[in-house]
Amino acid sequence: MRRTSAICLTLAIVLVATGSTMAGPGGRPDESLKKWFTDLSIGAAVPLNDYSDLTDDGWYFKGGAMLWPDEWPVGLSFTAAYSDQDLSSDAISFINDQQPPGEGAITGGDIDIWSIESNVTWGPKTGGSVGFYLTGGIGVDFIDGQITSNGVVVYPPFCGWYWCVPGGVGSGTVINGSASTTEFSYNAGLGIDFKLNSGIKLYLEATYHSADTELSSTDYIPIVFGVRF
Repeated sequence: MRRTSAICLTLAIVLVATGSTMAGPGGRPDESLKKWFTDLSIGAAVPLNDYSDLTDDGWYFKGGAMLWPDEWPVGLSFTAAYSDQDLSSDAISFINDQQPPGEGAITGGDIDIWSIESNVTWGPKTGGSVGFYLTGGIGVDFIDGQITSNGVVVYPPFCGWYWCVPGGVGSGTVINGSASTTEFSYNAGLGIDFKLNSGIKLYLEATYHSADTELSSTDYIPIVFGVRF
């Protein structure tokens, strides 16, 4: 939480500091003849609230398309995103404490989230090479969790047309259990972008993402660096 707050505060300070030189509109590449743009980003997924007790920080990837004709005040984006977060040491200890006597202890696990989102993005039209924008929308999340342990794994042989890889037995990761669910989600956030001479925009973005899971909502902040062109 402390690290997340510091990152968001830094982002807000940069927004204020660059206010006199912002580009316009923020969030849209400066290509007046284009309507569709490609959007790609990578960064960190920082868990919040109850979800921060369950997982550590993880990776976040997002890609998709943005529809923003020059005459529109807002853009519409359609994206797919993926995040992978390992179970925290506290969560692993808690699960092991609930195990019946004689059961093997787990040593790890992770939660994967696949998201399909539709967002609206707005940014003010001002002059300069740095801009800011607001974004928010809804989506559907497929959430898949696994708990694992170290154990003995049998590797089967694998053969191609003219070659074979022999199988064998060795140490590896064993999946002890898994569960998945598909849930409604929403997100909202802000970003700053930087115009290149070609009209392409690089951006730094932080959004609050929440999925309505059964026992407690799955909340995290993707903090990403991306490009729109």
